[in-house]
Amino acid sequence: MNRALSAATITVFASAAAAASLLPFPSAKAVMEEADRAKTDVLRPSRDASPDPRTVELLKRVRAAYSRTRTMSADFTYSVTSVKRQQVAEGTIRLMRPNLARVTFSSLREPAYPNLVASDGKRVFTFTPKNFDSATRRFRDTPYNAALGARQASGLAAQGGTITSAPIASDKSNLRLWDATPVQAFFDPMAAIRNTLFTSDPNLLRYEGKQNLNGVTYQVLSHFYANGNIAGGEDSDFEQRIYIGPDNLIYQYVLEFRSGGRPGVQVVRLRNVRVNVPMKTSDFAFKPPVARQ
Repeated sequence: MNRALSAATITVFASAAAAASLLPFPSAKAVMEEADRAKTDVLRPSRDASPDPRTVELLKRVRAAYSRTRTMSADFTYSVTSVKRQQVAEGTIRLMRPNLARVTFSSLREPAYPNLVASDGKRVFTFTPKNFDSATRRFRDTPYNAALGARQASGLAAQGGTITSAPIASDKSNLRLWDATPVQAFFDPMAAIRNTLFTSDPNLLRYEGKQNLNGVTYQVLSHFYANGNIAGGEDSDFEQRIYIGPDNLIYQYVLEFRSGGRPGVQVVRLRNVRVNVPMKTSDFAFKPPVARQ
């Protein structure tokens, strides 16, 4: 059964407090050129039949780390690069247990799929751009102002779309920013991995070892998913990776896919990450803006 990427699948890099620099990732152009030279698919299936003890132990530490994390704030950068789409979004997130969230975009290159705006502890607020067709999950061509679009998607300016709200699901399944694994992991790391990496058992992720990047050592887990479906309706295999830092928090989620017969890459990074900073429930109060008459 095909699994569709809900909203725009995102890749996230969360910088550790001790390492503010960003984790480099290959551009879509570089991936495409390498694939052409190699004349082979960039995706490599993994068919591990049983859990790797290193994966099991690492995920145990991940669960423990998040259980100690009560609040988180970070800047994020999200990018999707393929032959059909070039998207870049930047902003900040603030998260607090058990179910509070606020997303503020500073830049949004093009309209994005319906996105989380806020959760006040009782209801989740979502912004849907007015040129988004929910039936086809495609965007109609209309004039777009990136700076204004970012404010509208943040719930800071009226018009440009619709902000709706719904009760927070008991499993927090509607408390999510696209498929940003490290964001969802704050509330439930194992559910985040299951839902965004399309696996029923996170312990079956492939342990790829350690990577030292900018002086920080990350442990990498990967998962191959065959016959997925990307936004827009194209079928593609997925090669997904999560990067886990020295503090055992998930720092990055990377997805490689194919679109129009060529490789593509999706990346979202969090930087300037701070955990367990003082926050109050009242900090997450949200009221949708009203257009001036």
